[in-house]
Amino acid sequence: MPAWVMQFGMPIIVLVFGLIVLCIVIKGKTAGWGTQSIRMAGLVLVVTVILFLVAVSISLPSMPQESITAAFGILGTVAGYLFGKTAKED
Repeated sequence: MPAWVMQFGMPIIVLVFGLIVLCIVIKGKTAGWGTQSIRMAGLVLVVTVILFLVAVSISLPSMPQESITAAFGILGTVAGYLFGKTAKED
């Protein structure tokens, strides 16, 4: 098996799996896109990107850890915005 398949196989598998799950979430929506739907799609995307970054960092040991740490920080900010924002009740 070529080295590039071993190196990039897991990140590609993670991305394909995340896209399949996202398609299932989108197909399962029958009532339209509300706040909860956006949160569910956001959760799938954030988890997929985090798993992708972990898979890439494992397959590319030469990648600097600072860049992965910065990406996790940005993803944490996006996740905090998506899931921390609540609707205002009157």
